[in-house]
Amino acid sequence: MSWTLWSVEDVVWSLDVEDLDERLDGVEWEEVDEDGRTLLHVAVAHGAVLLVRGLLRRLRVGEVGMAVERRDEGGFSPIHTACLCGSAEILGELLAGVPAEMVRLVASAEVRNPTRKTPLHCLAKRGSKVMVDMLVDAGAPVDARDAWGSTPLMRASAVGNADVVVALVAAGADCAVADTTSGDTALHLACEGEHRKVVEILVRQNRSLLGIENREGLTPKAFTDETGR
Repeated sequence: MSWTLWSVEDVVWSLDVEDLDERLDGVEWEEVDEDGRTLLHVAVAHGAVLLVRGLLRRLRVGEVGMAVERRDEGGFSPIHTACLCGSAEILGELLAGVPAEMVRLVASAEVRNPTRKTPLHCLAKRGSKVMVDMLVDAGAPVDARDAWGSTPLMRASAVGNADVVVALVAAGADCAVADTTSGDTALHLACEGEHRKVVEILVRQNRSLLGIENREGLTPKAFTDETGR
């Protein structure tokens, strides 16, 4: 039976260790659903670790890299999806599964859509320190720019993910760099979002950030004045 006819329950719960190999017999990893997603994409999105592991185990060496790099209709690979979902265990499985010569490529690859986000950008909302460390160790550039000129540190600061901010700073992320649209730094964005913990982390790292002006001539402190904090 085509995997595209499986229910979410089939993907997440019913594929236990005992029947996994039997259920995967005859499944083509290249088959996609209406959104261009392979079974690996779907398994990653639903946090189905056993299924991800089983799929990677059944693929030939040359196929693993292609499967992990495969993009859906939105331009996302399974790596991007794992980062968006905040699944450290699955990210580890994917990075460990690809050939050594492809690790840096998949860890650094931009989404194939106008946002141009890398896996590190995708960690902003639900990512963790261990996921940042995995990608950095795999060769992902910490100061990569997306379509707005924002770095992963800016994205994590804007949503208040202190865990990711700490990890990126420790990995050498440039705290003083500004985006290419408004000239905001990570500290501007953290102040605007009223993320006090992130503000404290960034200021402790480099107090001179408080004096950097964006394109409107505003320093990060101006945002705290506006919000009354």
